[in-house]
Amino acid sequence: MRVITKLEPIVPPIPRRKRVAAYARVSSGKDAMLHSLSAQVSYYSDYIQRHGEWEYAGVYADEGISATSTAKRDGF
Repeated sequence: MRVITKLEPIVPPIPRRKRVAAYARVSSGKDAMLHSLSAQVSYYSDYIQRHGEWEYAGVYADEGISATSTAKRDGF
């Protein structure tokens, strides 16, 4: 009698998408700088979301807050 060996299919694991966030900041609260901050946020939001293998986790932005301390940077 012949012996039949059943082969189980090998199912590759589904790769998990990388969660990607961006950090944008300007060093002063002047109107021109705040426009620059808005442009940075828009650019990085679009850039991250265009990559299908990435999961958009958001953009953290500082509006003229000093980078020397995290004390006043609530969202950081």
